[in-house]
Amino acid sequence: MLIATDESGIHDVTLAPTEVWRIIRDRFYSDDNVVVQCASKKQILGRLYRTRRNFGRDIFECLETEPLCDVKDSPGLKFFHFTHYEDEVLHRVIGWAHPLMDRMKQRRCPIFIDATYRSVPTRFYQLVIVMMFDPISELYHPVWYALTSGKTGQISEHLFHYIHVASKKKLDPAHVVCDFEFAMVKAVQNQFPESRIVGCIFHFKQALRRKMLNLKISESEVDLAMREECIDRLTVIRRCDIVFRGIPNADWKKFWKYFKTTWMKKFLPEWWNVNGLNEDIINRTNNPLERYNRTLNDASPRCRQVYCGHQRAEPRKCPTN
Repeated sequence: MLIATDESGIHDVTLAPTEVWRIIRDRFYSDDNVVVQCASKKQILGRLYRTRRNFGRDIFECLETEPLCDVKDSPGLKFFHFTHYEDEVLHRVIGWAHPLMDRMKQRRCPIFIDATYRSVPTRFYQLVIVMMFDPISELYHPVWYALTSGKTGQISEHLFHYIHVASKKKLDPAHVVCDFEFAMVKAVQNQFPESRIVGCIFHFKQALRRKMLNLKISESEVDLAMREECIDRLTVIRRCDIVFRGIPNADWKKFWKYFKTTWMKKFLPEWWNVNGLNEDIINRTNNPLERYNRTLNDASPRCRQVYCGHQRAEPRKCPTN
């Protein structure tokens, strides 16, 4: 019975301990007419934990060996694995995409990029998801998933290079929608120089609101500025018309100084101003990936194994408004 526990626990590491116990119970306790003296549930679970701790302790080993290195329902198709050193730190990138998504790798197709930190196995830092819009089905499809062991500019550079290579260098998006993370924006820009960066307006306004409150601007003034077609008008007017007359107040002068430094020099206006952009599928108010990430996180609330949550998260149509 203990040997069967070892076999079940090591052969398929995606099985939860309770699932292993059910397999053992059904195998040895299925006949009610036979008296059996075997290990208890506590003994089985203890044996399973010790076995996995001794033989499956390294999460990288688990993900790089079968069955976790295989794409589901696609025998022989493996994930792509990359490692690189950043100074003296070894970083890992493990990514995968469904083979049926090959038809999505069309040129000039918009993509959406976001990261989640909850549904991540131990010793990994984030799960980066790349979603694409399919004009035929009018659906947003998560295409690429990539686990990274850190979050630096070099990791972002390597990650998008790996994805580009994995797509056989056919990925050439017209627009890339992502958060205002400078390292990610620069990495996307370097890998896809012909693509236009489109920042999420929600995070744009969120950053502005946070800065206003840090500068002790009154909440009533902040709420007024956050109203529709107030400060967000800066994202749709002509870039040459972005002039800061502001309000004759010391706090607001500090805010506009911050705005010029951060949103005019660091984050270029063409990344958050969409004047002249005629694309209905560019959803700026709510990146569809964020909703998908919430679904993925809800499917794996304990952050135990990202692959279990991925299997439970069904693809669904995301709203476009």
